[in-house]
This record gives sequence, structure tokens and C-alpha cells, in this order.
Amino acid sequence: MLSETLSAEQLDRAVLNRLMQEISTQPASTKTRIGINDSQLQELFVIISNARGFINGSEIANVRAMCAAWDESAASDNARITEEIVAYKAREQLTQTFIAKYYGVVLFDVEAILDERSLPLFRAYMNDRRRLANAGMTSWGSPVQNISAGTDTIKFHCRTN
Repeated sequence: MLSETLSAEQLDRAVLNRLMQEISTQPASTKTRIGINDSQLQELFVIISNARGFINGSEIANVRAMCAAWDESAASDNARITEEIVAYKAREQLTQTFIAKYYGVVLFDVEAILDERSLPLFRAYMNDRRRLANAGMTSWGSPVQNISAGTDTIKFHCRTN
């Protein structure tokens, strides 16, 4: 099992996804914590839900970059697998950077619906959750960390022998 702490690019996404879960399971306490009304709660949920739906397909692009690197490589054995790992990680970082920028826009959209009373409460919530995420949330990490995992991943996703 691969596990690593969340990167800076993953924090806001994780915190906002957690907020969406809290809105679904504890709407009354979420409204109180952030100081919003029913209409704002619903709008907040829609904004975060739309962002989550838009982003979920990003992993397939990383796998495609890995397979393309495999198909286009003239190297052999471990050198070829290393090229694939580099391609996967480069595409993964591009994805994470995009997601971080996208969630920056999502945060801007969320803050735009909040009033002067709820905005500081929301920001305090986000800062608290970011701090907690840094302390304990983990990511499964990249499935392509080393030669052995890279070989298995290539065989599975890229249909090689």
C-alpha cells in the first residue's frame, strides 16, 4: 500500500471535498459553522460538486501519458520503464498543478457567494481543515513509484507482455 501526505496542490481539493461531505451529512451544523443560510448552503454544494465532477477523470490522462511514453520509447528494460515513470510523474504534476489552479477559482466562486459575516468563518474553516489535512490526511500516491511498480502498472494499463 502506497501512502504519502497530501501535496500542497491536493489540499484545497481534499478540504472542499470534505466540506461537500459535511454539507450532505450535517447540513445544520455546517450552516452554523460557516454562518450561511439554506440558499448559500445549496449553492456551495453545487459549486463544489460541479468541481469534483469536472476533475475526477484526470488520472486517465496520466496513464495515457505513461502508455504513450512506453509505445514511443526506443529504450529497453529498466531504462524504458524509467522513461515511463518520468512521463507519468510529469503528467501527474501537470494535472495536480491544474487542479490546484482550478480549485483556486472554485474558492473564489465560493467566497463570492458569502457575506461579510460568513466569509471569515469560511476562511477559518478552510485554514483549520488545511492544517488538519497536513497533520493526518494521506494520499495513495502515484502507482508508478519505482521499476517494479512501474512494470506492473505498464503491463496492466498498456497491455504489454
